[in-house]
Amino acid sequence: MDHRLNDAQNLFVRYSYQGSDSPNDQVGNPARTDLSGGNSAINRLHSFVGNHTYNVSSNALNTFIFHFQDFKNEILPNAEGLTLNFPGGITIGQNANTPQATLERKYQFRDDFNLISGDHTMKFGVNYIHTKLDGYFYFGTRGYSLTFNQSPTQIRALPLGFATPGLLQSLQYSDGASSHLQTIDQLAFYAQDDWKVTPNLTLNLGLRWDANIGNLPRQDQNRTILLLSQLNHPLARALTEDQDKLRRTTPSWTEFQPRLGFAWDPWGRGNRF
Repeated sequence: MDHRLNDAQNLFVRYSYQGSDSPNDQVGNPARTDLSGGNSAINRLHSFVGNHTYNVSSNALNTFIFHFQDFKNEILPNAEGLTLNFPGGITIGQNANTPQATLERKYQFRDDFNLISGDHTMKFGVNYIHTKLDGYFYFGTRGYSLTFNQSPTQIRALPLGFATPGLLQSLQYSDGASSHLQTIDQLAFYAQDDWKVTPNLTLNLGLRWDANIGNLPRQDQNRTILLLSQLNHPLARALTEDQDKLRRTTPSWTEFQPRLGFAWDPWGRGNRF
């Protein structure tokens, strides 16, 4: 929706929604399971954008943008807690790729200011994005996974069926924490100037600074790092001694990006650059 607030200001807003449900998309083709090995996949996306434009003067323009996005993906099992595995890739029970989920909520605030002054066309801006990532994923069946050395048809033909001794090849139980929760703040400032030095030469100058705050998960409590810290070995010490680096969650605070370019018309005819 576009709305003209007055002669100097305009407002634009947009909302969009996407949703989809997909049954059994984790089942291979041809299927080697029954309905218990299926799943339901759920996707939901909400997005809202607001844009405010303000003509401060005949040579100055400010644009503010707000963006909100909420994304949710869940892949849930039809049955949970038990998987039976047989020769030939046949499985009955919980799908090994489930359950899993990806959740993302994002807020963006951006402001751009344009100014024309003499031979200079300048632009300044700031961009801030706050993102919360959440979700979970289990590697393999969450619960019991039983592997048999004969097919279901062969087992049913046996006098004792599944009670026949020696049928079970392996039994595995899996559980534990599987969630992921991370908050990332992306911050950027920039300034640029298109400077018309002469009628046939324009310089493009600019500088940008970025920080990806919280982009790195802390590693000081990583179980692998904790085990390596107990080893009296030079390589292990090199990886674990610097606790400040292991606790660091921001890759760098000095991500400066200069920009330099030019447009030159040697003869001033407008047909060669």
